Amino acid sequence: ELSGEKEAFRPLYDYLDAPKPRSIDKVTGEFLVTFTNKKINALLDSVCAPMAEEGLVTLEPGFLGSQTHYVPDTRSVGLVIDGLRAELLEEGEISEDAAMLAVLLERSSLLKTYFSKFEQSQIKARLKELEDGPAGQVIREVTACIDAMIATIAVVLVAH
Repeated sequence: ELSGEKEAFRPLYDYLDAPKPRSIDKVTGEFLVTFTNKKINALLDSVCAPMAEEGLVTLEPGFLGSQTHYVPDTRSVGLVIDGLRAELLEEGEISEDAAMLAVLLERSSLLKTYFSKFEQSQIKARLKELEDGPAGQVIREVTACIDAMIATIAVVLVAH
């Protein structure tokens, strides 16, 4: 069952909770590469609406009445990055959420947006340590999924 703290991901969970497993290609295609964007918009609304209520993102209307855009609050992003920096660059345990966010930032080439070159190298070394440790299998699987989604998106965008 989906835990209460992850309820915002209900649209994705409901889609994945099918009798037959779906491939990364299928999920990526259904959520990111469609004419209606219905599934990804439902997921974004589900995740971002509570953040808007807390003032973490603001709503901006889309061009000519298209889908509303959620713009993150700069201060909130800074707080998340500061927390991530502290958790990844200091001694001690790294939470699963921090590790996954770091992997996402690294694989999407956004780590350089928030961290210096020195910090990037330290974070990459820390992720490598995690990958070689007990949590390594999960990190390797998540990294492989992220890579597969990025490759699928690239192929679909080039093909269209």
